[in-house]
Amino acid sequence: MAATGRRDEADEPAVARALTQSHARQLRAGQLGDGVSAAVWRNADDRVSYEAPAHHTLSLYLAGGLGTYRSDRPTLHGAPERICILPAGAPSSWIVDGDLAFLHVYISPTRFAAAVLEWLDREPRACSLHDALYAEDAVLAALGRRLLALDWDEPALRVAADELLQAMLATLLKRYAAGGAWPLLRGGLATAVRRRVLDYVDSHLDAPLGLCELAAQACLSEFHFARMFRVSTGFAPHAWVLARRLRRARQLLGASQLPLAEVALACGFASQAHFGNVFRRAHGLSPGQWRQAAGAG
Repeated sequence: MAATGRRDEADEPAVARALTQSHARQLRAGQLGDGVSAAVWRNADDRVSYEAPAHHTLSLYLAGGLGTYRSDRPTLHGAPERICILPAGAPSSWIVDGDLAFLHVYISPTRFAAAVLEWLDREPRACSLHDALYAEDAVLAALGRRLLALDWDEPALRVAADELLQAMLATLLKRYAAGGAWPLLRGGLATAVRRRVLDYVDSHLDAPLGLCELAAQACLSEFHFARMFRVSTGFAPHAWVLARRLRRARQLLGASQLPLAEVALACGFASQAHFGNVFRRAHGLSPGQWRQAAGAG
């Protein structure tokens, strides 16, 4: 498959931007879903530094890499099928001695935070992703290979890519983020209040949900609720509501034959046109295309 064009620099993950400024050559790249993108790279005889990127990076070595190492661990070298995890905010410097081909999956903090809230029922700020250097992880390696086999520009395969990404996130949370003592957190919503608000959102996705209504569930002023909700979840309240509306829409599109207008209303969108515009912006596909790709229509 041909390499895709680069995105605007402002949209490019920091790790990818650093690689474009090195000797590395990008073979493929694609936006794979809300807050996740991927790229395949080849590099040789180079030194690359990542200066505290704002996103998480999952790296799978595809070929070569036997002479590649991180500057702070010079005795530990890479190899095909090895996994590296670069948490957001962690700077690193890499020496590439010889040839190397690798897959990168870039995960935004908001996408990671949503997974933590949904699957672990924990505040994202209490769950940091651990660094991993040349780990032997057959599950992540297999998921990476399956992702690599997809045509990232083919709309019909976007749903398959999203399913693989969900499995990757679940594995990351299970093996590289979950566990350890839960720290004492200050400044956010109490656990019971957070759960009550999130449950309320999920139970009322077919209705308008304003800040006033959500703040009332927490018995707080709108100002204090908005601030504390963001501290607890990493999301502004409106952004979380929209993410849950889109999630419900994907579920209905994949598992029902409801007309698109009814899906729109069931998920709280003002109209089918509004639903279509928001869905396409988030996923790169229209609701009808998503349904067709999911095999429900």
